[in-house]
Amino acid sequence: PSLSFVKDDTMTHTAGLFKKCQCSRPDRCEHSWYLRFKPKGRQRAKVNLSSRYDLSLPMTADEIEPYAVKAKDELRQGQRSTTALTLGDIADLYVKTRLEKGKDYYIVALRASEVPAAKGTTVKLEAKPIASVTRADIMSAADKWEARPKATKGKKGGVVARRHFLQAGRHLFNWAIEQGYLTHTPFRQDGVTVIKIKPSKGRSRRLRAGEEERLIKVADPYTKDLMTVALETGCRGGALRLLLWSDIGPASIVLRPEITKDREELVIPITPAVRKILDRRKMGLDGKELPADTYVFGNEIGEPASRRLANRW
Repeated sequence: PSLSFVKDDTMTHTAGLFKKCQCSRPDRCEHSWYLRFKPKGRQRAKVNLSSRYDLSLPMTADEIEPYAVKAKDELRQGQRSTTALTLGDIADLYVKTRLEKGKDYYIVALRASEVPAAKGTTVKLEAKPIASVTRADIMSAADKWEARPKATKGKKGGVVARRHFLQAGRHLFNWAIEQGYLTHTPFRQDGVTVIKIKPSKGRSRRLRAGEEERLIKVADPYTKDLMTVALETGCRGGALRLLLWSDIGPASIVLRPEITKDREELVIPITPAVRKILDRRKMGLDGKELPADTYVFGNEIGEPASRRLANRW
């Protein structure tokens, strides 16, 4: 007997996804994922997604969903399946690992870039098999991104925009290699870097006498707390906004690798000024301490504060 995977009403996964197994945790077992779908004007189809795209299991419903969407598009168009993952497929999986969604801005731009194709045509990068993306494709996309009027009007004439664009693309390809989706990157060939990214210059600007006091004086309560802890610890604003109460110890703050710039764990001592702020923010509206899985620099109940909202404050 088979047991279909029943989708919870609160989930947003593509309809028609299911498994034929009796496992208590279908999202963690190694049985195949299936898609049941009827394209308009065509016969109902049942597709084994795992074999169709040669996927390595187990995969969660979140991870399999991009392949279900891809299969639906192919069935609608009457196309035969392909095992080649496109840059768009990998980008869909990649963005789900990002904690700060604002950083996906460059990935959206990368996948939408039009690059030269056969017979004088162009194709969006997201439509190309990721394994066939070349150095020329990346350079062409970067050239167009740097030449945008919005970028060229900047202080550096588009150089900074190009650097950020290439850094995002490099991280995407490196992530794909780490996850086993890819074996090479257009940024390196035979161990040699073929796409060079100019590093940013070190910053020499420091707070002058009296500036800290002036900043704190005009800050709203949220920004005052965030700014004070940033100055006391040297932590980046993005890392502080993603800090959970479970990261706070008796004498130190542990920054998880996924929220640090260099992807390495950092341990920061808690100063008396920081401890005072943490003790106050720890208390919720009901007078009880906020749960460990809520955000230190979130709202009154520990929900995350968006980057845009925090920056506006």
